[in-house]
Amino acid sequence: MEEQTMLALFIILVTIVSHLPWIGPYISLFQTLLHETGHALTAWLGGGRVHSVSLFHTTAGEAVTMHRGRLEAVLTTFAGYPFASLLSVLAVAAVQQGWEIYVGGVWAALLLFALLFWIRNLVGWFWGASALALLVACYMYMQQSWFETSIQLLAIAVWIQALTSAWVVFWLSIRVPEWAGDAAILAARTRVPAQVWGTIFLCQALVWFALGGLMLAGYEPEALFTWLFEQFV
Repeated sequence: MEEQTMLALFIILVTIVSHLPWIGPYISLFQTLLHETGHALTAWLGGGRVHSVSLFHTTAGEAVTMHRGRLEAVLTTFAGYPFASLLSVLAVAAVQQGWEIYVGGVWAALLLFALLFWIRNLVGWFWGASALALLVACYMYMQQSWFETSIQLLAIAVWIQALTSAWVVFWLSIRVPEWAGDAAILAARTRVPAQVWGTIFLCQALVWFALGGLMLAGYEPEALFTWLFEQFV
């Protein structure tokens, strides 16, 4: 009961902080970086190139990539939301196993790599450098319990935001499809309506969000991933 109460307090705290000025967008950019990393990695794995990644104070992001063909371009555009959802659940699974140090290390490595090779705009670079410095400072100067709590809160924040960002693109695809971000781009490239892509993004996010919620409720990540694998293989 005590762990469940603490989890509920964490979720409430993250939700409140995410809506505060300045600090809310700052934290939300962690999820944006995961989203843009999904685009960038997919482009690279498909034989394309990553020209730049930009992160903005509005929490929006942009990955400028070059592709070998139309299919690669479609896959790159599609990858952002599923990648962010998957990585958010992996972060939740890791903190549930007590691996906060590894989660922090992965975040630090991703931030450093993005700063060196991808991020090219001033806002994005300032955010990335400050986020990396904060992670290192927390690890070096915080008590271990406080550092672990910080990483747990970050994992929960990314887990929640992976769902809310998918909900936003779904809502936009219904109300103003031409402004629906990745869904609108996919609609232009595939002739499949933005509403369909928005629905797909939301459905996959709901599945991953539910999986993360079960982990936070105490279910073993290994058992859940095994069950999920068996449903699709």
